Amino acid sequence: MLDQTEAFVAISANDNDAYNRALPFFFYLETQEDYENLEDLDQWLNTLFDYATLFSSAETVLLKTSTMIWTPSKIEPHKFNLTLAVFPGNDALALDGVQQVTRIVFTNSNGDMVFPLINYYFDQRVTITSPKLSVTSAPIEASLNSELSVTLNYRITPYDDNLEISDFQLEWPKVFSSLDEFVLLETVDSDEGRTFVFSLIFTREADKIVFRPFIKVSFMGEEVFLIPTIPVYINE
Repeated sequence: MLDQTEAFVAISANDNDAYNRALPFFFYLETQEDYENLEDLDQWLNTLFDYATLFSSAETVLLKTSTMIWTPSKIEPHKFNLTLAVFPGNDALALDGVQQVTRIVFTNSNGDMVFPLINYYFDQRVTITSPKLSVTSAPIEASLNSELSVTLNYRITPYDDNLEISDFQLEWPKVFSSLDEFVLLETVDSDEGRTFVFSLIFTREADKIVFRPFIKVSFMGEEVFLIPTIPVYINE
């Protein structure tokens, strides 16, 4: 079953490296077999479906692709968390602003498996590519505190230690309604780059949120965009 609620996912319009253009989805699975060797479950999942189709709020096909990567992790015997990354090619998405995905449909020889989505949004922008700048995010899973906030950090590393990174901002669409703002708490410099520590402030309790924003910084006299390698999964 699907194991997420609201989502905003930023993807790169120009950079296919790693997961920069991947759309993530989170699932929960219970099995009769225990799969002590996760590679067996991994192999089964990654040969189960022929392709996935994403539908928009206008009931049009946003994306149809056979490029998918399932990654299982074991919670306890017979119970697994699953992460799916769906990969569009550079020419596979012709977008005009923020898109809402209303359902994802998996297809194989046995038919279709449909999963409705609640408030899943994504957008793409041109991003600066590695090795000019690279970004590392932590943690990959976090929980809201009693003040409805969560603290994260992004470490941005330039290809040259003498180049400065400043004017850190996060951007996401206002349709992602449960997240109100972010507050920059501190900036820490090290040999590995500049780390920006910040809080995300929510307007209400939020659970199973998937979030990967656009990062905007000033670099070499220009405003540039980056995206974290992976999204954060936020629990209540």
